[in-house]
Amino acid sequence: MKLSDKIRIIRKARGFSQEGLGQNLSKVNKYGISRQTVSDWENGNCEPKLDNIRDLAQVLNVSFDALLDESIDLDDADVLNAVLKNLSTETKERVNSKFRYRIYSYDINKNNYIKVICWFSAIGLLAIVALVLLLISFNGLVSGWWAYGFGLAFLVSLSCLSIPISEVKRIKNGGYSLAFGELNNTHLIVSSTNTADNTVYVPVDKIERMELGETANEKHGPVLIYVTGRVRPMTLIDIKNPKGLIDVFNNLNSYIEDPDEIKIL
Repeated sequence: MKLSDKIRIIRKARGFSQEGLGQNLSKVNKYGISRQTVSDWENGNCEPKLDNIRDLAQVLNVSFDALLDESIDLDDADVLNAVLKNLSTETKERVNSKFRYRIYSYDINKNNYIKVICWFSAIGLLAIVALVLLLISFNGLVSGWWAYGFGLAFLVSLSCLSIPISEVKRIKNGGYSLAFGELNNTHLIVSSTNTADNTVYVPVDKIERMELGETANEKHGPVLIYVTGRVRPMTLIDIKNPKGLIDVFNNLNSYIEDPDEIKIL
């Protein structure tokens, strides 16, 4: 695969616009890199110099070989996944996870509520029918064996209540507790598993502020993360306890008292 295509694919996977990538490259390159230069690289109008490729590897957090080796095909999701996870040693050394706040996704939707309604409706209907037939049997309109059968059906319907009740508890708890990111001493780390398994590292000192999204409530919703050098905020679409994440970020220093202490919330 051509270098031009690799730059474009990895840039998008890391969440950079062409302008954003140019700005970040300019911080490590004394001559500065414009958006037009990045565009020319990606369109194959010109190739970056060796020093520029080293800077690209540093800013995009990939190995130097991943950019230069033409046998590496990033159209393959598994290959792209491997390249994105092969972070530079410098990045890995900067991450300090002595304090960790887990970020959980919220995976409840309208289908979960529909299932609860259907389960309660079906169980309620079964219980009513069984109870009515049981009363009829007690009046001698049917034999005793039928009475036992109706009674058993009634008990079965009651035992089935555990299914919708467990679903109600799941809704109340925000779904399965699957952590997809963390906020630690030095970085906000977010993992994405769409086309490829991509992990984004955002230095805490580059985060200007966090805000609740318009649709956020106490239990779940989006969080907007404003990062230095990015025109648009980074958005965590729907997470559990969004206000909790913002509160921890705003009071991060208060959680880090003893450098030798490990805290996990």
